Amino acid sequence: MRPSIRSTAIKPSSRNQEYLFHGTLVGHTGALVCIAATEDGKLAASGGTDGTRVWSLEKDSPLERPSSSGSRGATTYLLWVRREEEPAEILIFGTQLGLLVCWKQASPSAFEERNTRPLTGDAEVTGLDFDPATNRLLACNRNSVVACFTIERGTLALQPVFSVAMTNVLPKAIAFGEYINNEKEVLVFGMYDGRIYSLRGTTGEVLRSRETGGLIGNASVNVRKGIYCLDDPFQGVALYRLDDDRRAKTFEVTRKRNSARARQVCFANDAGFVVSGSDHGKIYVFDRWSDNKIVDELNVGNADWVQTITSTDVNNVSTILGARSREQDGANDILVWKKAKTKKRINGTAIWGQLVSILHVVLVLGALLFLYQNLSLRT
Repeated sequence: MRPSIRSTAIKPSSRNQEYLFHGTLVGHTGALVCIAATEDGKLAASGGTDGTRVWSLEKDSPLERPSSSGSRGATTYLLWVRREEEPAEILIFGTQLGLLVCWKQASPSAFEERNTRPLTGDAEVTGLDFDPATNRLLACNRNSVVACFTIERGTLALQPVFSVAMTNVLPKAIAFGEYINNEKEVLVFGMYDGRIYSLRGTTGEVLRSRETGGLIGNASVNVRKGIYCLDDPFQGVALYRLDDDRRAKTFEVTRKRNSARARQVCFANDAGFVVSGSDHGKIYVFDRWSDNKIVDELNVGNADWVQTITSTDVNNVSTILGARSREQDGANDILVWKKAKTKKRINGTAIWGQLVSILHVVLVLGALLFLYQNLSLRT
């Protein structure tokens, strides 16, 4: 197995040095469509036209994968599933042919395939999500199908809860939302109609919908922070509040090509940053609390489609992964950046404060010495 991390001839750059280039994961060929990392930042998975690969982010090395990895069509969506009763990591991914594939970690360095099942219709899987509290898996595809499963213990077989076909909706992303009447709502993000649908978590019944005012290229939901962000392929990234669906702000991403494509978006640095790809070789990192402030620009080294991204924390260090996503022949690497350590800067005011403190100490010591000398003379 050849080394999986190396430096490129032209090192990717970082405009503000908030994130520093760490290295490149080597192994994929063709377009990379999706990347996902475990919550603890130890593992990552990547998928595209040549199938699925798994990586150790702590050791910067690939893990062994089942031999059938590339035989199900392109990998189109990846999801890590972690359950308390399952100590090993579980990876579920969807394919262009409409299959749901489940891998389980068999050893620290290898994964094995446990089962495969088709989603309704031979259509590309566009979204997945998992709720550990209810042990339920969501999936959607380009046939407008939204399905819910439970994951069987041991075998990891997917047992159907419901499956519905939404009328005139192309689900581009899916996620569990907040609790409504003691059950979690299912959020479906329609691409072309730009609407967000709330479905009943047990039956798939549509409870309500709301308009976003644009296309939805992708979505990232952070229930813990009560926020979600949407990719608008023509404008940038829109940030919303989860409780009332109010748009908080929009982060503009410059478009330099006539055509527009959906981009992955994500939160980073404990959701303090919003991250987006672009059509010109850059990954943009925005400050969530500001109005369109760019924290950093991560440059892959050429003006290419960079729409496949994710983020995680590796050993408590915020880490961003990105890859070129256009159709191409030959190698296609994953680039890794890690947040720079915060440097303590001492400005002029701080220096003056330190000098004043030192002067106070000197004056106190001088006064004590004066008193001591006078007392000695009197005795």
